[in-house]
Amino acid sequence: MNGLAAAEHLVVPLNPTLYALQGTNDLFRTVSKVRETLNPALSLLGVIINAYDGLPVISRQIREQILLAFGSRLFSTMLSKSIKLEEAIARKRDVILPPASRPQQGQGAGAGLRR
Repeated sequence: MNGLAAAEHLVVPLNPTLYALQGTNDLFRTVSKVRETLNPALSLLGVIINAYDGLPVISRQIREQILLAFGSRLFSTMLSKSIKLEEAIARKRDVILPPASRPQQGQGAGAGLRR
């Protein structure tokens, strides 16, 4: 709550799963309450898909549902799923990856968020 009360903009990272998509309703109810009581200036800057794996058909279908739900507020940049990240977390190692293996799709490494 403190972060939402102090922020001007909100960027929502969203895993492309049905459960996560359904959970956005709860998040936006909370954001609405924060706007009403603490921070009327809070606005949604955008949604970014993370942990994306485009191979399963269901992932691509959910990405389309996310696009329908958020339209122009969905960043075209997607952070793809990386086994290297999972391994680093499991081994309690640093999660910093060399530029060539960074899990980003869309506009290329280092391009930043794009609409």
